[in-house]
Amino acid sequence: MGFRVGLRWSGNSPQYEENDKIANFNPFLPDPNYGGRLGAVEYMGSGTGRAGKRAPFPGNWKDFGPTLGIAYRLNERLVMRGGYGISFRPEAFGWTYPWTAPFNETNTVASDSKGTYLPVFNIDNGFPKASLPANMDPSYAAKFGGTRYSPGYVGSGYVQNFNFGFQREMQKDRVLELEWRGSKGTRLHSGGNVTPNQIDPKELSRGSVLTQTISTPAQATAAGLPCPYAGFSGLGAYTLLPFPQLTSKGLGAFGDPVGMSTYHSLNLIATKRMSRGVYLYGAYVFSKNLANVTDVSNGGGGGIQDTYARYKDKAVVSADRTHVIKAAINWNPPVGKGRALLGNSHPVLNALVGGWNVSAILNYQSGTPLGHPSSRTRPNFWNGPTVYANFNTPAGGFKNVFDPDKFDPWNAANPSNRYFDTSAFSDAAAQSLGTSPNRFSTVRGLWSWNEDATLSKSFSIVESVRLQVRLETFNLLNRHSFAGPDLSMSNASFGNVRTASGNRSAQLGARLEW
Repeated sequence: MGFRVGLRWSGNSPQYEENDKIANFNPFLPDPNYGGRLGAVEYMGSGTGRAGKRAPFPGNWKDFGPTLGIAYRLNERLVMRGGYGISFRPEAFGWTYPWTAPFNETNTVASDSKGTYLPVFNIDNGFPKASLPANMDPSYAAKFGGTRYSPGYVGSGYVQNFNFGFQREMQKDRVLELEWRGSKGTRLHSGGNVTPNQIDPKELSRGSVLTQTISTPAQATAAGLPCPYAGFSGLGAYTLLPFPQLTSKGLGAFGDPVGMSTYHSLNLIATKRMSRGVYLYGAYVFSKNLANVTDVSNGGGGGIQDTYARYKDKAVVSADRTHVIKAAINWNPPVGKGRALLGNSHPVLNALVGGWNVSAILNYQSGTPLGHPSSRTRPNFWNGPTVYANFNTPAGGFKNVFDPDKFDPWNAANPSNRYFDTSAFSDAAAQSLGTSPNRFSTVRGLWSWNEDATLSKSFSIVESVRLQVRLETFNLLNRHSFAGPDLSMSNASFGNVRTASGNRSAQLGARLEW
């Protein structure tokens, strides 16, 4: 029996900028220019108007990733294996510069310093700049928009990986493996799945008052709305936002640890090691992958419909394929010098028929799940992402009805190109969000089939010089793939497959070795 235990320790230091030019919209910092309303910009660094620190949040060094592996020989031909491990993804501000707000100095030049039709300045006299210093305005986001870093961004998202299975030697050079593999992603960073200043959908039922201008506390009271601070003036909907002082200004999110994923798969692998000129490998995977992020390993949000109900967007991922079959073949025909057939043939004959190699890679995969259409209508004042369409399960269930044999490539709107029952979808109801799920696991694309093959041969020119020629073919059987259906409810081809792709190609190459 073999047993292995390991532990990895990692973390994230506080993240600085060399000159402390980092700003952050702090949702717990009172804004003195809006009656102390929570939500103001803080500026890193020391001095007037600065936060007295170099990073929005302290670092985190609490990421401990244990690993465990075990292998046990049940008998001479059967081995049981298992493993578990946790891996962390270090986090940073991303591959772009952190938000700097008004830290950068600005140069101003009078637009009309000498009169109409006269130049503002002449180059030979130099640039008459008037440099304005950085403005530590706590209300900067209320005027221009901003970015809110999550307190959790320094805590790495992590993935737990599991595997358990059996490996059996069926015969000499022949091995069969059966294994379960799984993973669970937790606290994956997904700022794109958070809209910090989104209106709560339950407020949409207020209707027209959302776009009514509110300028006094009395008007707010008459409309049944709160007055967020003295001097407020704006749309009624703004009074209901988490940060009403931002009104229509955007507030981005970064590093929110709200992503999750789960993956389970059954893997069957058969291998024939190279012997007698033949190598074979075949694998079948039956799996399911659920997540509320677009990138299961690194997080990354795709902009869900409602930031207050992120759980509703947990669905099979866009790349989920229930069935995957892969195979690899390598065959050295037993013909030619040193082989079973024509081993003592004339050099000319050996040059023609000996030393050939045939290899192929086969890939077959079931289709990916159908996404959701977007509604053509939006609620009165909606500052969230795209609104999903409504969905009602049609009689007989929601399923794929596409027949490739009836595909009409010349008319995208032809009913014969129909992929699903389009009557299942409708625009979102007035002042409501749509009811479609993020993706539909019951309606998937067609299987994809692909075979690549290579025919090669090596020639010995002299003792130290060899020439190899190769014919490589891609999509050997000229398979065609159909694109996903049109998901725009505004198009006449909504619900139809519009295009197909795929063609066979080949390339011939030669390599001289010496």
